[in-house]
Amino acid sequence: MENKLGDLESLPDLFSDTGNEIDFVHSTSSESSDDRFIQSLRIQERAQVQKKARKIVANPVKWKCNARKIAHQIGKSYISKGGKMCQKEE
Repeated sequence: MENKLGDLESLPDLFSDTGNEIDFVHSTSSESSDDRFIQSLRIQERAQVQKKARKIVANPVKWKCNARKIAHQIGKSYISKGGKMCQKEE
């Protein structure tokens, strides 16, 4: 027990308390590599999260039956349900 306390007392203070802020006194390269590792993990997590696919939105103007109906109403040529070519009205 005494050895552990002695070891803790012999360690330098890593943080110095100045008011409400905590300042780093000692900085090592291992901390920066740890930060890089954490950032790479976050990027991997973002890549693994699958985005929800958007649903197909109906566009009734492009449907064959509606395009045929619109062409008939305007007077343009169109292909009927039976497959016959109907000429435009003049």
